[in-house]
Amino acid sequence: MAPSNVDTQWQQAQSSFTDRQAARNLAKESANEPQKSAGLSASTLISMARQGGSPAQLFAAFNGPVPMNAIKLYRALLARTSIGTSLHAKAASTEGQVERELGPYHMEVVIDHDAAFLIIDLNENPAPRSCVLLHEDGRNKAFDFAAPVDDVLQFGISRNNPQYESMLELLTDPVTSIYLQ
Repeated sequence: MAPSNVDTQWQQAQSSFTDRQAARNLAKESANEPQKSAGLSASTLISMARQGGSPAQLFAAFNGPVPMNAIKLYRALLARTSIGTSLHAKAASTEGQVERELGPYHMEVVIDHDAAFLIIDLNENPAPRSCVLLHEDGRNKAFDFAAPVDDVLQFGISRNNPQYESMLELLTDPVTSIYLQ
């Protein structure tokens, strides 16, 4: 059953309200503790999200803990500026393969003995230039893609390289949000 126009309008209104509330709370927190959020404002978050900035930039902008409102607003803005988004996996994965829908894109992570491959079927959609992974506990990773071949993006991940171990953990965790930019 397709959502009604009223349901869609309600979801849009609720999302807009939540974003405005998060922006107001972030502004209040920044005013109360200016040393904590040196230079971080709602407009900075919007700019970071539009550029597909790594969440590491967001965390680096603070001298202490990142306010929850900043993270919440950044996620909402990142989702709006992405061409494909998956906030949580909707189905379980099998050992050796993970599949997720990222808006109009189909993503698979195929795990082999010494390598893993992130494969994104473009389905005649524009090719994303980068990907941002953001776990609900704050772990994050951002990386760029090479040019697609025959409407497919492939990104190889060495399982023997510790630098890619955290990326593979994030890609296979169902609560990691994935944003294609």
